[in-house]
Amino acid sequence: MSRRSTPQRIALSAICLGAFAASASAQMDKELPCTADRWHYPFAFSPPPATRPTATLFAAPPASGFDYRDGQMLLRISPITTPGDPNYVPDGGDPTRYGFTGARLIIYHTPGNYSWDTRTPVLNSSGQPFAIELWGMGVDSDLAPLTPDTWLETTAFQGQSSGVVSPPGQRRNPHPLHIDPAATDTNVSNDTTAVPWAIGLPVYGTGVGEYEPNTAVADPFPLTFTLDVNNPRIRTYIQEGLASSGIEFVVTSTGEPAGMGADPITPVVATRENTTAPAPMLVLEGFTLPSSVDSWSLYQ
Repeated sequence: MSRRSTPQRIALSAICLGAFAASASAQMDKELPCTADRWHYPFAFSPPPATRPTATLFAAPPASGFDYRDGQMLLRISPITTPGDPNYVPDGGDPTRYGFTGARLIIYHTPGNYSWDTRTPVLNSSGQPFAIELWGMGVDSDLAPLTPDTWLETTAFQGQSSGVVSPPGQRRNPHPLHIDPAATDTNVSNDTTAVPWAIGLPVYGTGVGEYEPNTAVADPFPLTFTLDVNNPRIRTYIQEGLASSGIEFVVTSTGEPAGMGADPITPVVATRENTTAPAPMLVLEGFTLPSSVDSWSLYQ
């Protein structure tokens, strides 16, 4: 079971929400960096998945023998633990002490001529509208001696009934997590109706940093995933990640390209190795370290 999905943690976090305002220190936004990311796809041979400058996000028809959410991106957001840094967030604390009023994950899409459009989404073969999705990341410890804390961007791909997996048919690991806290570590790689934790949206337009479908976009543009931090499942997941090695996410797409590769309907996002686009980043809005101890402010 993931360290971030126990019902006890979720209940405790919900109880503590009302205590934040009473003891909070000054609020400020924190920009936390991506410290690990990779394209999570079984046929990502060269360059290696952990060093690819891009990750292609696509779905496969359920009858294809591949996972429905097939081309995925895994990433880790880590606290900046250097005191004095304006984005300093101490790790190792009680997860419930980390307060924030909002959370936005920002990932940059690469330039090019794309046709996907979240305003008028095309339906895929499963009848689902096009969307760029964000999930928490789960790890099935039964399949490997692996936890969210020990996962590395160089960790070998596991899962799917493909020729590069042994044994074949093994479920994808790591995997996107169900948002329902009662589902704990349920893998939604093949759940066509699962509700994402957030949807990635661009700013539509023709200016720098904006996206216009069916037009040659010359510059990278941001996709913003706004997380509902009032959802106890999401808040607890972020809090427990801040207190440990980091916050892991999975990014997917419901778009089904004709050849399951580069295609105008396929989002292509920049990893932290990309030299022409900013790296992924999590913005924690109104961040506080609530405490009844007066001297806690010394650690800000």
